[in-house]
Amino acid sequence: LGIMAGSEPIDSTDSKETTRVFRPPGQNVAGGGMNDLARVGVEMTVWPCEGSTRQHLTFNKKSQIEVYGHDWLGHPTSACFGSDNSTDFGGVVLSSCDTDDGDFGTFNKRASARAGFTQFQLTNGSDEDDGNTEARCLAIQRLANDGGALGPLGGAQVVLSNCTSTASDWIVDESSYGTGMEVRSQHFDEGEVCMTTGWPFLQIGAFNTPNGASDSTVIVLNESRDAANYVLYNGDEALLSGSIPPRSIQTVLIDDE
Repeated sequence: LGIMAGSEPIDSTDSKETTRVFRPPGQNVAGGGMNDLARVGVEMTVWPCEGSTRQHLTFNKKSQIEVYGHDWLGHPTSACFGSDNSTDFGGVVLSSCDTDDGDFGTFNKRASARAGFTQFQLTNGSDEDDGNTEARCLAIQRLANDGGALGPLGGAQVVLSNCTSTASDWIVDESSYGTGMEVRSQHFDEGEVCMTTGWPFLQIGAFNTPNGASDSTVIVLNESRDAANYVLYNGDEALLSGSIPPRSIQTVLIDDE
């Protein structure tokens, strides 16, 4: 699949209310199939909330933030948030949860100074060794290029940063799942986002394609094991509604009238 030369990306942020496409209303089980990104070295990011296993977290009895999944062979996996920002990625990556060889973080899940919000304050790590006594919390860091097709909502990093920033304020929803939690943020004016293991199952890219077969081209990718319904908007105008099968890619051609 290729995009013609001369094409330009379009902001494809969905300005409508966030829909958890893999967890319909009334369902308390994260959808999308197994989370095959629940493994050491995967970066933690934020994306629009989709109700999938990649956005299903657990605050365990050791005060670790843990994610569960399976590898490509179906073997169970788990990993925990690390105790420092990665020198390679610049943000938090998953580490082993094992006390012998894991560089995992432990956290104090506490109320924020802002009513209704929660913070995850690091309680171990390199702060004291570095002579830094300032508390650090999980926070959002905007991408340097302000994101791709989804703008700042698409893949901003989860980092350890100053606890006084509103970027460290989260909404923790433990009622939507039988076990575990969804952790979301209202930090961006453009919309709500959820902590995500790596990247979401459902992704979209949109382009102006003046040299292509249509004026605009939209690419929809579904990595999950579940079908997903979606609606494409141009501003407030609904262009079309569609459904994408599991593990598939769709190309939608749109001509201006």
